Amino acid sequence: MKWLITWSCACTLIFSACGGSSSTISTDNSVNAEALFNQGLESYKQRDYDKARYSLLQASTSKKLSSGQMIQLHKHLAFIYAMQKQNSEAADEFLKAFTLDKDFTLDKAEMGNPFWTPAFEDAQKQFGLLSISGNDLFVTAKDHYEKRNYDEALKYFNTTLKKLDLSLDNKVQSYKYLAFIYAVQKKTDAAKEAFKKAFHLNKKFELDKGEYGNPVWTPIFDEIKKEMSK
Repeated sequence: MKWLITWSCACTLIFSACGGSSSTISTDNSVNAEALFNQGLESYKQRDYDKARYSLLQASTSKKLSSGQMIQLHKHLAFIYAMQKQNSEAADEFLKAFTLDKDFTLDKAEMGNPFWTPAFEDAQKQFGLLSISGNDLFVTAKDHYEKRNYDEALKYFNTTLKKLDLSLDNKVQSYKYLAFIYAVQKKTDAAKEAFKKAFHLNKKFELDKGEYGNPVWTPIFDEIKKEMSK
């Protein structure tokens, strides 16, 4: 019996060393990506959205899919996120599709859908803003802030911060206004993070005289200033 066990183990080791496997999982990343992509679309058709999202997200990490497949992947992920009321994530996926194809659009049957149309239009708008200079976007973002259009201001400031040509001072100011908006919306952690980023860019960052003393964001600012000075 002992020699039989030993022989069996030896065979297993030899089989493994020669590349054998008891499973049928392929090591070809392109095959796996293609299978995951197709599985994701099929699950979407079957309305198994959680499974579809999982498969598509797994496939999205591969560099083996074609540009057309990636566009379809991001579009369907956007549909799923939108139906699950994750509008920000949906817009991000649509934006990725626009990045791959500036003329990206929805099919006729998809246009006007109440779930994802707002996210699509938001991404379309964001993509259009990418051609505008960072400093011009900052002016528009600040204008929305001053008019208390906070949701629009958030979108513009976040897009502004992605621009490589944005001046350092306007980058600091963008984080400052983001902190103000988050504080007004009672998103304290987000406000703290925005103030921290401003201090990382300018260790001597301060609020203007007319801004310091505001009861909504001044305590948050003071806390972060003290923390960053250590």
